Amino acid sequence: MSTLTDPIDHTRLITLAERPDEAGAAMLVHVLADANIRAVAVGGLTSGLRAEAPGWVQVKVLEHDAKNALNVLRELKRIEPEDEIIIQDSAGTR
Repeated sequence: MSTLTDPIDHTRLITLAERPDEAGAAMLVHVLADANIRAVAVGGLTSGLRAEAPGWVQVKVLEHDAKNALNVLRELKRIEPEDEIIIQDSAGTR
């Protein structure tokens, strides 16, 4: 696993996911950062253009972090929008 201060070797980046806009990609980059996985969003400039073939923003991670990043992505997908998330403290209060 890389740390957030390690230099990125751009030849070893792989695409983990694609999002239709910068906001969705940025959110995923931040979630991965919280899991100590360094990620970058690529293609934000073209995603906002209104063309026949609109661009997507790619979220890229280092190749050696791909397995951990996929696990984080799978955990995100397990929470459906209609699911109620209840955060409780140690005393059991909301």
